[in-house]
Amino acid sequence: MPKKVDSKQGKTRSAPKKRRRSGHRIEASKPAVKERIAALRRDWKRGADPVTLGRQILALTGKARCSFRGLGEQIRKPESTLRRYAMLASLPAEDRAALLRGETAKVVIARKAKRDWQERCRARLLVENETGSVSDEVADLILDFCRYEDGEEKSRCFEGDVDNLLSATRDITRARKAFPIPGKIPTDRLKLFACSRPKEMLGEHWIYHRAGWLAMILMTVAPEEDIREAAMNKAERRRFEVSMPSSGPSRR
Repeated sequence: MPKKVDSKQGKTRSAPKKRRRSGHRIEASKPAVKERIAALRRDWKRGADPVTLGRQILALTGKARCSFRGLGEQIRKPESTLRRYAMLASLPAEDRAALLRGETAKVVIARKAKRDWQERCRARLLVENETGSVSDEVADLILDFCRYEDGEEKSRCFEGDVDNLLSATRDITRARKAFPIPGKIPTDRLKLFACSRPKEMLGEHWIYHRAGWLAMILMTVAPEEDIREAAMNKAERRRFEVSMPSSGPSRR
């Protein structure tokens, strides 16, 4: 088994991946766990539903401490499939019942994702109504965007440009013509600005290009219309800040 040297104590230790595999072999060699793995293999061959299989997988990877990779190798199924079934078995009761009724996993998962999104929006609106902190953060982002150009922040820009930019951005967001940024949203603002930049159309005025760009960002980080509008109002009131010298790139 490959060994690694601990630089602090000068001792050798097993590589993490090998240790995980050894741990699975030890657990899988126990008689009770062997029986569970055999039952999972039988149920899979019999065509049991994904929820039933997922519960067995969760039991093996939970209390039995088997690994998804080792379990997949033993029953000759992809690790990704095992993880997917385990996820389906972890869904709320209403979603599991829908799967058992014959609804596809894609539909059930999409419905749950929508419910989760709505719950997050309600929670954000509650915080916004109590403190106004959510729209404050989005207003900060808008002002940072106004300074952003060619991969970094400009030292300053004109207040009038902020008014024009926000006016055009409002028109786009209210018409629902912006689309959320695909993939994971970067926490670094400069990276967020860079990855969301749309292509410039031939003959397109620069203010409309930047408005579409900002609208895409706002629809992603602030899908709640009330928060978005409050943030743009605050940015308008604070537009004098963008004409002041910047202290450097903001990476909040």
